[in-house]
Amino acid sequence: MKTFLFTWSHTSHGWPYEELKKLVQRFETDGDTREEWQCKSHKKAQPGDRVFLMKQGEDPRGLFGSGKIVQGPYPGDENSFYVEISFDVLVDPVKTSVLVSRQELESLHRKEGLWDSQFSGMEIPADVAQELEDLWAKKSASPPKTHVTEELLLVEPPRRRKSHEPEPGTGFGIARQDQDNKSLGDAGELAVLQYEKNRLMKAGKKELADMIVWVANTEGNNAGYDIRSYEEDGTPIHIEVKTTNGGIHTTFYISHNELEHAKSDPSRYRLYRVYDYSKAMKVFILRCPLEEQAQVEPITYRVKF
Repeated sequence: MKTFLFTWSHTSHGWPYEELKKLVQRFETDGDTREEWQCKSHKKAQPGDRVFLMKQGEDPRGLFGSGKIVQGPYPGDENSFYVEISFDVLVDPVKTSVLVSRQELESLHRKEGLWDSQFSGMEIPADVAQELEDLWAKKSASPPKTHVTEELLLVEPPRRRKSHEPEPGTGFGIARQDQDNKSLGDAGELAVLQYEKNRLMKAGKKELADMIVWVANTEGNNAGYDIRSYEEDGTPIHIEVKTTNGGIHTTFYISHNELEHAKSDPSRYRLYRVYDYSKAMKVFILRCPLEEQAQVEPITYRVKF
């Protein structure tokens, strides 16, 4: 397996940013996302080869995506060749900082021209590729420094349905899709992370904003919540994030561990329900006890011997 560097530049001559932005949004929503990319090394690249995506042009320059070639190379127009790439990591390099900077790449390999390539398909030497994989695993596992321009819109939560009222068309199918879509879940958590930072910054609490932690990313899912943030007086709050592309009444799942954590420290617990993520990015907030604001029903049982 070979490793290749593909590039994108935020200039009027490159692939338009709006198109790249749509690609990132597709990745955040659907997870497995493929896109056609021009490839100069059409005689070397093959399906299964590794790909890293680099932002060139204006600073900050660096890597913002990775994946593998799944199809091609095949001829396009004007003697050009293309490959189809399946992405496993992809962030917006304009709205979000690059994951590995140009300076960090220099520490791996100083050969002139490699990290300055303006065309896609430059082969990365095997020894450098291995070091790059190790660095990439560390960098892509931690949350990027976000500069989100599309902020979540806070709204009032829906009214709790009375027992005699019919259920709105929410569907457990959508809820199950949301639960299984890690990319969508991570995107929602990042949006809430930025929302909380903005909230505290607007209140003049920069020191608290800097202390916010994406717990689900740094400590895993065993904590029982996703984000540790703060009230303006410095009181810690524990935020669970549930994200959907569906509407305000879309059903969602909460695990036994998450529910137990909510009950163990109810004054600090917040549930941020992000909905219409791919369109309007709205959010409402639920506090404990959840049963007073929504119907919480046990639907799964464990059988043991």
